[in-house]
Amino acid sequence: MSVNQTGPKHNHTQPKEAQYSFFDLLKKPIEIYMFTDPLCPEAWSLDPIMRKLQLEYGRFFTIRPILTGKWSYIYQDDLHTPKKLKAQWEKTACVTGVCCDGDLWIENPVSYPVNVSIAIKTAELQGIKAGRRYLRKVQEKLFLYKTDISTDDELIQIAQDVHLDIDEFKRDLHSDTAKKALRCDLNLTKEMDVDHTPSLVFFNEDDEDEGLKLSGAIRMRFMSKF
Repeated sequence: MSVNQTGPKHNHTQPKEAQYSFFDLLKKPIEIYMFTDPLCPEAWSLDPIMRKLQLEYGRFFTIRPILTGKWSYIYQDDLHTPKKLKAQWEKTACVTGVCCDGDLWIENPVSYPVNVSIAIKTAELQGIKAGRRYLRKVQEKLFLYKTDISTDDELIQIAQDVHLDIDEFKRDLHSDTAKKALRCDLNLTKEMDVDHTPSLVFFNEDDEDEGLKLSGAIRMRFMSKF
């Protein structure tokens, strides 16, 4: 298991246009930066662990998803052919037991990977919780139903499924605001030396203290014993 210290908590400022609900702003003693990618099978396998952790200990911490873009860009690498991507997904499914059908990359591959990350940041403009609901639904359609979730029609349908303001979502999708929010996440990933997706970085209330970083969902499965 990879456990190490990272730098002090960054003031991860969202664009001024981002709006958060009152409950998103309630102060809790621990903040977890969850570095993830919607196309990453290991990040998907981490979801049930995080849900269990939040159910039992959610009163002590908040979760802030940070998109790394690692899988969104790896698909554009010529070295990662559909067959290799299929094999990576199926390996994760075998090790973790989660549903992760690699046939997607053969039958219905994701056409525009970066669009998915931009859409998640678009949803976050309606609140952190809205963004997390959207991310979860994206992963469900991708990993459970082998859907190409990168087209505008599908991204808008997902926004409807999680009860976002559709007019606002359509207006913000592909906007400079959403793209700027994604760039902020990618820059933060680089600044905090996060080189594995998913990774969790735990911070306490003291902004000057270093964070504790855990990397790799398969190596984090001990958390399910909490």
